[in-house]
Amino acid sequence: MMLLKFNSVCGTAWEPVTFSQHVIELQGHAADGEPSRWMLDMFTVYPIFADASVDSFNDKAHGSGGAGYVPRYRLQADTIENKAGEPGVYIAVDDGDKDNDGIPGFADGFNLDGAAETADDSSDDAPLYQLVLSYPVIPNVTPRIRLDYPASYKLVNESGIVVMDANANWPTTPYVLPNDQPLRIWMGAGSSRTSGQFVLPDTQYTSAQLGAVNGEITLYMQGVCPGQGTIKYYLDVDGNGPAGFILADEVKFSAVKVDLAIDSLNTGGFAIPSGGQSTQVLLRDQLEADPNRPGKAICVNDNDDDGVLVDWADGFNWNGREATADDSPARTERFVPLTISLPEPLDLSKVRLQLQYDASDPSAITRTAPAAADQPYTYSLPAAGFLRIWTKDGSAARYLDPFYALGNYVPPRAADPLESDDSTESGPYDPWFYGPGELMALGFSAQKRTVTLYVEAVRLGDGLITVRVDPDGEGPARFMLADAVKVTAFRMSLESVTFNATDARRFFPVLRDSTGTAYTASGPHWRADPAQMYPVAYRRGATMLVTAQFAFEGWTPPQAVAVSGKVQWAWEFYGRTGWRDPKDYAHNLTELSGSTLTLVDAASRPLPNAIAFLESMEIEWRISLDGGANYVHVGTSANPTYVTLERPIGPAYHTLLHLGCRNAPGAKTARSAVEYIWKEFTDLDVRRVDGVGMKYWHNNDATATTTAELLADANANGQCGAWAEFFRDMLRAQGIAGAVKVELTPIRTNDAGVLAPDQRGVMLVKHWTFNATGTAPPNAAPYTHLFHEVYDGVGVAGQGNPNPPPAFYNHFIVKYDNKYYDPSYGGGPFRTREQWEDRSLDGFSIVVGPYPGTKVAKRNTRGLETLFIERR
Repeated sequence: MMLLKFNSVCGTAWEPVTFSQHVIELQGHAADGEPSRWMLDMFTVYPIFADASVDSFNDKAHGSGGAGYVPRYRLQADTIENKAGEPGVYIAVDDGDKDNDGIPGFADGFNLDGAAETADDSSDDAPLYQLVLSYPVIPNVTPRIRLDYPASYKLVNESGIVVMDANANWPTTPYVLPNDQPLRIWMGAGSSRTSGQFVLPDTQYTSAQLGAVNGEITLYMQGVCPGQGTIKYYLDVDGNGPAGFILADEVKFSAVKVDLAIDSLNTGGFAIPSGGQSTQVLLRDQLEADPNRPGKAICVNDNDDDGVLVDWADGFNWNGREATADDSPARTERFVPLTISLPEPLDLSKVRLQLQYDASDPSAITRTAPAAADQPYTYSLPAAGFLRIWTKDGSAARYLDPFYALGNYVPPRAADPLESDDSTESGPYDPWFYGPGELMALGFSAQKRTVTLYVEAVRLGDGLITVRVDPDGEGPARFMLADAVKVTAFRMSLESVTFNATDARRFFPVLRDSTGTAYTASGPHWRADPAQMYPVAYRRGATMLVTAQFAFEGWTPPQAVAVSGKVQWAWEFYGRTGWRDPKDYAHNLTELSGSTLTLVDAASRPLPNAIAFLESMEIEWRISLDGGANYVHVGTSANPTYVTLERPIGPAYHTLLHLGCRNAPGAKTARSAVEYIWKEFTDLDVRRVDGVGMKYWHNNDATATTTAELLADANANGQCGAWAEFFRDMLRAQGIAGAVKVELTPIRTNDAGVLAPDQRGVMLVKHWTFNATGTAPPNAAPYTHLFHEVYDGVGVAGQGNPNPPPAFYNHFIVKYDNKYYDPSYGGGPFRTREQWEDRSLDGFSIVVGPYPGTKVAKRNTRGLETLFIERR
C-alpha cells in the first residue's frame, strides 16, 4: 500500500500573518515505515490577504498601524480600524490656507485658472493622511484593486472626471465642491495635483497603476468636508485570473472640521455668524484667514460712549470696587461675535482646545491720578496685545476674571509657537490647553456644540485668532485639528464738521466777543484735533447743511459705507457711498477718497420756526460698514447753536446771540422775543458767554461806551451808553429793527459864565435825601437847596454793581415799541418818559451865577425835566 505525505520544503511553520510564501512537496512511500520514497510533486502555496491600514490609533504614524512598525502591532490596529464606537483615523478637513496663497486647501494645487506660476498651482503642507494597501506578491501576477469610499468628484462624461471646478470669479464667489462627499484619495503626496492622480471609487486599477512596491501601495487621503465613513479595499489577487475580487478589508475614517467663524466679509456687522452652505457662508469661511485681506475689521474701542471713561476700561469693574464708574458699559456698546464649533464625532469628555490670539489682559489696565483734583484720571493699556475675547457682548456688565473663575474674559491658552500638525514628537503633552471641564464652563455640552464669544479691539493691530483641538485628550492624537480667522483692528474717527444751510442766507457767522471777527470764515466749526467747538447760528426755519469728514486708520473699507448723524432734536444727516438721495440730490454726497470719508448732507427736516438755543448741539456720528444694517459710534460733535428770529441786522457777537436765544426760546414774534430777552437784564446778573459777570460802572470807573468795547473789556465793565447799545444790538442780532438808543440830559443847564466842568446839569439818581428846608439863593429858583444840603444814600443797584455812581450829566436808555428800557439798571419797560424820570431820579443839580457860581439842587417834581434825544 502506498502512503502519501506532505512536507514543507521551505519556509517556517505556516503563519499567514507573515505573508511569506511556502513550498509544499508531495512524497510517496511503498509501505509504512519503509525508507524508500518518491517525490511525486512540489508546489508553492501563497497565503492570500487584503489589508488596508490607516492611522487608526491617531498617533501620527501614518499607515503603519502603530508607531515604528512594532511587530504584531498591526493586528492591534486591525481590531479598531472598523470598530463600532471608534472614530477610525481622524482626518482634518483641508479648508484652510496653510501655504498662505489665498486659496483654500481643497481647491489648491490644481492650476484651475490655467495660468502658469499662479497661487493655485501648488498646495504646500496640505494635511494628507496615508492609506496603505497590502497584498501578496505572486510572480507573474498583477493584482487588480478597487476602492469604494464616499468620494468628492463628479463625472463630466464617460471619459472625464472633475475633482474641483474652476472658479473664474474667485474671490468674489466661493469654490464649490462637486458634491457633499467628504473624501479624496490621491496616488501621490505632491503639492500639484491632476485628475489623473485621483483614485476613482468603484474603479478597477492594477497594482502597477497605483504605484505598488513589493506588495504595498501608499495612497493619500484628503478630507474636503466633514463626514464619517469607511474605505473598502477589494482585491483580485490573480489579476486576469479566475479568482475575482474575493478579498476585502475595510477601515473607518472621520473627516472633522473644527470651525471658528467671524464676519470675515465685513457684511454682517454685529450679527452672530450663520452656518450652512450658502454662498456667503462658504466665501466667508474660505477667506477668513487670507493673509492678503483684513479678515474681520473691528473698530478700536477707544471712544467714550457713555461719557464716563474710555470704553476699553469700562463695563467690567476692573478696579474691583462695586458701584463705581467702570461697572456698567454704555447700552450701545457692541463687540464682534466669534463662534467656535466642536462638531460630532468629537467626544467633548476628552477634547482639549488651544486658543491663541494677541491678547490685552484687562486686569493689567493701570490708572494714574491727575496732577490736580479737577482733572480726570489717566488710563493706560498694558504694553502687549490688541484684542480681548469675552463671553458677553459689550453692552452687558462683565467681570475681568477668566471665565473658568466665574468671570467673562477668555484668555489665550496655547504653546508658542503652536505645535505643527505633522509633529511626531513623543515628548510630554503641552499643558497649555482648555480641558473638558473648562470647555463646559465656556458653554459647550453634548447638546450645544457651538459657543458664541465676543471680540473687542483695544488698539490698532492685525493677526489671527487660532483654535487647535486635540480630539482624544490623553490619547496620542495631539492638536491635529485647527482653524483660524484673521482680524484687523482699525480706527474710524470723526475729524471735522462744517456747517452751512441749504439757503446760505439763513446761515451767518458768529463773531468773537473779544475781536469782533468771525470764529471761522468757512469752517470747520468742529474739529477733533486740535479741539475746536465753534458756535453756529441760523435764521429760524433754515435747513442745516453739514460737511463731515471721517478718517480711517489701520484699514479702509472697500465696500459701500453708510454715515448717520443724529441730532438731539431728532434731526438726522445720512449718506452712503455710491448713492445720492433722490429727494435732495444737490445736497447729498458721500465720497471715500483714500482714508478720508466725506459726507455732505442736508438735515432731514428744517430747524424750528422760532427762536431756539442749544448750548451744545450734539450730533452722534455713526458709520456702517454693512450698508446700514449695523452702525458703530465714531464720535460726537458738539457746537453751541443759535436759531434767531430773523437774520441779524447788526453784528452777531457771540454773547448777543447766546443771551438772546437762551432767553427767548420758542418766540415767533418780535414783541414776544423782546419781552423774553428783557428778562435777562432785570435780575442785574448778566453774564458774558464766557461766564464773566458784566458790570455797570464797576468801582466807579468804566471806559467802554459801545457794545464792542463792553464785550472786549476784560471785566465786561461799561458805561450806560455801552449797556444801551448792548440791549439794542441784542435785539438787532435777532433781526429785530426799531430799537433806538436814547440820550437823556436835564432840560436846564448851568448858568453862563460859571465855573463848572460841564455846562450840562446833573441828574441825581436815586436815592438822595434833601434837608427839610433849603437855603438856595433866590436866583436859583426853582432849585431849593444848596448842594451841601442834599445827601447821597445807597443808590439803586445797577448791572453787577450794588451802588453805581449817584449823579450823571447824561444817561442812555433804549426805546422800542414806544416803551423805554434802562439796561444799566434793569428798569422798565416804562410806558412814558415821565414814568422813567419819576422812578429813576430823585432830583437835579446845576451851578448858578454869579461867578464862580453856586451849586444848587432840587427835588424831582411833577413835569418832565429831562430831554430825550434819539441817537439811533
